[in-house]
Amino acid sequence: GIIEAFEPRLSDLESPGSGAELRPLDRWLLARTQAFLEEAERAFEAFMTVGVTRAFKSFVDDVSNWYIRRSRRRFWEKSDEAAFRTLWYALVQALRVISPLMPFLAEHLWRNLVARPCAGAPESVFLAGWPATQADLLDRSILDEVSAVRQAIELGRAARHFRDHLGASDADRDRQADTLADLATQAFRDLRRRAGDPLEAANVEKRLLHRHALDHRGGLLED
Repeated sequence: GIIEAFEPRLSDLESPGSGAELRPLDRWLLARTQAFLEEAERAFEAFMTVGVTRAFKSFVDDVSNWYIRRSRRRFWEKSDEAAFRTLWYALVQALRVISPLMPFLAEHLWRNLVARPCAGAPESVFLAGWPATQADLLDRSILDEVSAVRQAIELGRAARHFRDHLGASDADRDRQADTLADLATQAFRDLRRRAGDPLEAANVEKRLLHRHALDHRGGLLED
């Protein structure tokens, strides 16, 4: 296994998350991976390698600063197969995309993430072929919903900067707080209606609002 006795399956590249109970954030990463595959393929077809690298950089940022950060407690639990399998799928598909531009790194990671732990896997990333986009996983609505959530959080960070660096008054902070609360509340309500696990979405809502919203008593709370 790679970590915490996790045993990846080559079949997960065709049916990611099968047999596991996916949470809304898992479905978002699967959809985000499909969007990345589409964007990278268009860039390659246009001979725009800079477009591929920009798409890859954005994807890695999303995986690291959104999915892993929001799911980190799940990786402490050996039984949370959905988190491990979703992340493994996203990383492996990304390696296949970036391998023409970063061949040595992609090959090294492929051997450690796929070739060694997965029976019957191609020995090289260059024998694996191009990853096909799976239309059934490309849920644009959940991409839009999470984007709205992230925009609300970014507004909170901007408000923090406004308070710390521009000397905002109490009235200014209150107005920023009201704006942020409206945006965040609507975004999380939309996500909760979409989610198959309303309780999980509610927990996320509570946690993020407490961490990122403006606190009228003391400004913006840190992560």
